[in-house]
Amino acid sequence: MTGTIKEEGYKVRIITREVKHVAKLKGVVDHVSISLDDDVLQQIDNYQHLLDSASQQIDVEFSLVLPPLPMAGLLELKPQYAALHKRLGRRLVLRENFNSIFPVDAASMAFGHSGIVFVPKALCLNSRYLSTIDCTGHEIVQDNAALAGFLMGHPDAYLFGGFVKHLIDPVMHLEYSDLDVITTNAGLMESLGQQFGFMFKEVSPEGAYPRYFMGKSMRAGKSVQLILMDSEVDAKKFIFNAQYAVDRVGFNRGFFFDTMIGEDAIHDAIHNKVAQTVPGTRSLELFQPDRLQVEQRHKSKLIKKGFLIASHK
Repeated sequence: MTGTIKEEGYKVRIITREVKHVAKLKGVVDHVSISLDDDVLQQIDNYQHLLDSASQQIDVEFSLVLPPLPMAGLLELKPQYAALHKRLGRRLVLRENFNSIFPVDAASMAFGHSGIVFVPKALCLNSRYLSTIDCTGHEIVQDNAALAGFLMGHPDAYLFGGFVKHLIDPVMHLEYSDLDVITTNAGLMESLGQQFGFMFKEVSPEGAYPRYFMGKSMRAGKSVQLILMDSEVDAKKFIFNAQYAVDRVGFNRGFFFDTMIGEDAIHDAIHNKVAQTVPGTRSLELFQPDRLQVEQRHKSKLIKKGFLIASHK
């Protein structure tokens, strides 16, 4: 079980994936929200009799976290959610994704009946989220839209990697593991600590340039891999010497692309998930000494994400 939420009148809500144990909660809780994933969906039909029994004394609903897509993508999924609600036969709660950076129009997520309910992340962030912890939701859960918006608007932050691919094509690149950031201002780390609870640990050798840091927040959310450099020239030199053309794009209050590859070619590579090596000699002076091992790991990650690895012809 992942947590409890206390509501007015001290009613207790349990959020769980343990479908087979829901009936055991009769007399203990008032509301049970079954968090859906692929494994839970496969169990549902086998445990319908237990849910029917539990529902006589407990308000049982199902909840699903929306994918981190722009509004147009979510609207395309509405028929699937309507079909899922019909299959489940109980209230379906659609929860806004904490990792989504895109605004959601609540009115557009209405289905015309109370069987499907949309819950914006602000509702959790502005209220008591977990009753076992004496704090409000925003103190323990990271709203990734706020974090991403801060970095995207900061003049000294140069974003690259999986997050930028998500910005360019969120449907094809739905998920990203962390935020890769180059900064020319060490004060950015202090600001991230004050506003988002990040603590940074340097992971580069003493005296090395550039300096590498790993940042983790005291709240749930994405990690930040941060590189401290002296100038915008070095930041772009780092990004434009990536192993694959698909990675030669960054964001600093707007996208910037390696002109040798071209914006259209990079867009196509990101959309089609093709990682092609770049011809010619690359400058490796700004990379860590173990760059080749780092690139091998990056290649493996790209393959797992469905990229085709191609050599330049």
